[in-house]
Amino acid sequence: MLYPPDFYSDELNIMFDIYRVNDSEVKKSYNPTAIAERKMEHEVRDSWSAEVCPQAFDNLICIDKDWGSDEIHKIQYYIKNIKRVTNDHLSSSAHPNKIKDIWMHEHPNITRKGFVVYDETVNYFHGCCIPYSSDQWAFIWDSAKPLFYLPWMDKNVMEPIYRSDCDFLIWCAPHKFCGDFTIKIDKSFPHTVIIDTRFPRTDFIEYDYSKFTRT
Repeated sequence: MLYPPDFYSDELNIMFDIYRVNDSEVKKSYNPTAIAERKMEHEVRDSWSAEVCPQAFDNLICIDKDWGSDEIHKIQYYIKNIKRVTNDHLSSSAHPNKIKDIWMHEHPNITRKGFVVYDETVNYFHGCCIPYSSDQWAFIWDSAKPLFYLPWMDKNVMEPIYRSDCDFLIWCAPHKFCGDFTIKIDKSFPHTVIIDTRFPRTDFIEYDYSKFTRT
């Protein structure tokens, strides 16, 4: 039986779990976007084109046609997914403290413990988007500069991690920093954030999620 964490090294004195978060999972194991993309992939692989040029299917990528829909992608789903997946890695019914009960038990000599999060979402900002022509949107906000939602600053998201035996958190968000809107507003928006979670913080933000819109 394989035990967490996903990666560990006695030589480097480090161990960590990796998990993904998204904003389209309605509930555990039910993600309409992932389901649509898997269905599309099966249809393409079973089609005549797979026989004509099989080499083209070595690196097949299928994207759901509704990938940009605000009905599919919601910040409420995003927050719910982050909390659920993070909690699954922190505890279970059999092990209320997975890091202590499993990680540290299996690897007692490793002292640096953490999580690496791969964030599949685009940015959310405090404001709204209004369509004004075909495929054109107006972004509206009520401050000098749009307030982006930063999960690594969210009190509700981060406090459980800080209360745990986790020593560090690496949050990778490649789809946030490369968006056109984000680049225009903040060219220094981070691709990856590395946080030392061993020390208390007082700079958490309590967000009103209902005020945020996808970029």
